[in-house]
Amino acid sequence: MKIKTEHLLVICFFLLLLLPNLAGLLAGGDTVNLEKRELAPWPDITPENYEEAPAAIESYINDHAPFRYETLNLYAEANWKLFHSVDHADVIPGKDGWLFYAGGDSVRDALGLPVFAEETMEEILGKLLEARGRLVSDPASFVLFIAPNKEQVYREYLPDAYASVTGTCAAEELARYIRANSDIKVVYPLEELNRGKEISQLYYRMDTHWNRAGGFLGTQALLGELEPDMKEVSLAEMELEQGDEVWRGDLADMAHLPDSEVEDRWLSVNGYLDDVECKETPEPLLYYGSAPGAPDGRTLLMVRDSFGENMMPWLLRAFRESTFVHCNYLLDETLDGLDGDVFVYEIVERDLSELNWRLDRLLK
Repeated sequence: MKIKTEHLLVICFFLLLLLPNLAGLLAGGDTVNLEKRELAPWPDITPENYEEAPAAIESYINDHAPFRYETLNLYAEANWKLFHSVDHADVIPGKDGWLFYAGGDSVRDALGLPVFAEETMEEILGKLLEARGRLVSDPASFVLFIAPNKEQVYREYLPDAYASVTGTCAAEELARYIRANSDIKVVYPLEELNRGKEISQLYYRMDTHWNRAGGFLGTQALLGELEPDMKEVSLAEMELEQGDEVWRGDLADMAHLPDSEVEDRWLSVNGYLDDVECKETPEPLLYYGSAPGAPDGRTLLMVRDSFGENMMPWLLRAFRESTFVHCNYLLDETLDGLDGDVFVYEIVERDLSELNWRLDRLLK
């Protein structure tokens, strides 16, 4: 029986549709997800939600298509090389190869748009005072630490459209309000970082976070607030060593940039408290340290986010005992059984709009 031309074309069309899926199965299935989000799951279809099923299935197919990441990587590389452009809503291509984050309140912060009404700042202050009363015996040993956004420190590499329209930002306004209406210590080390970037790069070009040098300066500002008589150590006195291995940042992953286009390298900072021995017990959301020879004999309890990670190498050796609690730990657990002579609540600037309910979680 002869196969008609139109039938042959239909068969070839369906073979072309099936070929990537068959090749994907032979290649081992899914590749690694680097998009900093959960891929769409296969929907649980019920009589109540069957009308939404087609869209949910389409999302699943789009997210799990064979060779999806390889295709996205090729497209992203060509887009970056030819047009210096990134096809991701949360990634802002800046000047000289810098990438910036559009998620959270990063853009509002860069523009200097306030996120707090005075009533909200009053409410936050009340919760901070309550937390201080419950967590430490010495009021001077309680600190709110705000890690500056990369967009604030390196705003000269932002596109011109993101210039500040107010000359201030939510972090500065909140810090000013707390200092004017209480004796709570607030550390927002923007000035220290602006000075320090003349010595070394402090944030990764293709990541939202500061590197070890930025974390060192943040730590120096924090310790200076906790110990006013402590001599400030300049970054210029440290031994800075850049590794050869590519440091893939979260923004590079989100933008699907290949390693060949990533300029960041790991930076180590040595020369401060290196002689203090520390025994560390790392866990996913809890990190313990013990340093009997630390210069500060007190114990530290710190609630942190990802910015706290590059502060830990020195804080672990600055205090006799340290406990670092990731803020995600408090989604399901409490601080019951955890304490310290010193308490630090660290939060990155772009998440300040969440501070109110995060403090509720802390106080539960």
